[in-house]
Amino acid sequence: MVFEILDGSAGVVHGLYETLRGYTPTGGFYLENFGAFSVIPNYLNTGIVVILVALSITLWTIGFIHKKNGATGLLVLTILLFFVGGGVAQFFFGLIAWGVSTRINSSLTWWKKVLSKSTSYCDFIVK
Repeated sequence: MVFEILDGSAGVVHGLYETLRGYTPTGGFYLENFGAFSVIPNYLNTGIVVILVALSITLWTIGFIHKKNGATGLLVLTILLFFVGGGVAQFFFGLIAWGVSTRINSSLTWWKKVLSKSTSYCDFIVK
C-alpha cells in the first residue's frame, strides 16, 4: 500500500514538471524529456490530467484497495496514468503493486505451511 502511495506521489511530480512546460505541443506520442507517453498533444493539459490520475491512484489505494474490486480499479488507473503521460517507471511499479494487491484478501495457507516446516526444523537444531 505504501509502495503505491509513493508511486502516485511520483506521478504527481511528473505531472507538475509537465505542467510547468506550459501550453506547448508535445511533438508526438513520446515525451522525450520526461520518459513518458501521452495521447494528449499538449504539455499543460497532459500535466493536469496526470496530476488528477495520480491523485486518484493515491486515494484509491488509501480507500478502496482492500475492497472486492480494488485491485482491478488500481490496474485501470495505472494503465490510464501510463497513457496520459505519467511515466514508464510508474507503470512498472504500478504493475508490481497491482500484483501484490491481488493477494490482499487471500488466505495465508502457503505461508503457514512454509513457516511451520522451518520452525520445526529450527526447534530440531536447538534441541
